[in-house]
Formats: sequence, C-alpha cells, structure tokens
Amino acid sequence: MLSDQPVAGKCSKFKNCPITLSGGDDFMFIKAEYFKNTSCDEKDLEKIYRIRKDVFFDRLGWDVLCSGGLEFDAFDNADCDYLVVRHRDTLICTCRLIPTTRPTMLSEVFPGLLRGEDYLPDPAVIEISRLAATACPSLRGGVMSLILQELRRYASDHRVSAFVFVTTTAIERLLRRHGVRLQRFGDGRTTLVGGVRSVALRLHPADIPQVN
Repeated sequence: MLSDQPVAGKCSKFKNCPITLSGGDDFMFIKAEYFKNTSCDEKDLEKIYRIRKDVFFDRLGWDVLCSGGLEFDAFDNADCDYLVVRHRDTLICTCRLIPTTRPTMLSEVFPGLLRGEDYLPDPAVIEISRLAATACPSLRGGVMSLILQELRRYASDHRVSAFVFVTTTAIERLLRRHGVRLQRFGDGRTTLVGGVRSVALRLHPADIPQVN
C-alpha cells in the first residue's frame, strides 16, 4: 500500500536530476535509481527496510511485522525490484515493484479493493507497493515528481503497460494534482482499510506527465 506520508543490486538506471524545490535551498540535487532485490547492496536494503519501519510502524501505526528495527514481508523476494530516491547520497524514499504474475498485495492482501473487477495477472502489469519516505517536507513535491518520471523510465525499459497499486484517497488526490490520470478498479468506490479511505488504482505510463 502506498502511504500518504511524505514519500526497496545492480543499477539498471540512474539519473542525477536538478529539481527546484520550495523551502530550504532553492536548488538541490536528488537522484533516482532502480535495481533488483537479488543484486541489491546489503546496506541499501537495510536502509529501505528501516525507512519502511519508521513510516509504517512508528509513524502510521500499521500492523506490520518488524525485526531489528526493519520492516519487510514475504513480498520482498527475488521477484521484486526497488525504486529509490537519494538526496545528497542519503536514501530518502523507496517503493517496491512486483510483476502481477507473482503474488502481490492487491491479489493476496487487498482483493476486496478490486471492487468486483477480476484480477488478471499480466507480465506487463506491475504492482507498486510500500512507497515510503523520510519526513522531509521541503523535498516532498520534488520527490514525487522524480518518482513519477522514474516510473515512466522503468515502464519504457521493461515494456510495462500499466502499474497497479493500493493507496489512500489522500495520495490519489496528490497524484491527480501532479497531473496524473488514474483509473479506479471495479465500481470505483472507496473501502475503509484500517479506518482510512482507500482505493486500488491503475496507472498507465502514458498518463504520467513528462517533465522536460
């Protein structure tokens, strides 16, 4: 599930990207990359799991399993990729990418959010989950923009036709404010998950505005 807080190898893509941000310095350099779980640097993987524990367990109080100050689950396996964002070489944001031909959170944990629509596994459809970031309000807008552009790049490199994910209606509104066109599953109604209005969404890469 994607959190509504300010936003888990061998690098297959890397970009050092100057972005104008509000608050603090007017210009900061942040960069994004994605990589396979199976070839991930152990220290990076620990940072990914630690950020997720800080966000989902400590900040949001979700019922997630943690061990040694880290949050990880059965979906953190050889099938997944991770997208990360760094600021001045500090990892500040992460999300997980899983092909829908493998078990995903939407198919195994939140099937009710399909709202009557059939779940159709497809190698060209990727689930986004566990989006989390350190609390850094001045970077929030820039990080979201960079994540979206990196998802476009990932889709191009892997011939992805669509992303699917479960998130809160707050994040849905945030994405729409970034100009992203989204489709809700099934009848389009929201579902309460842990007392929070949530939805399952479909995102086509072409519906992410490109930043030149």
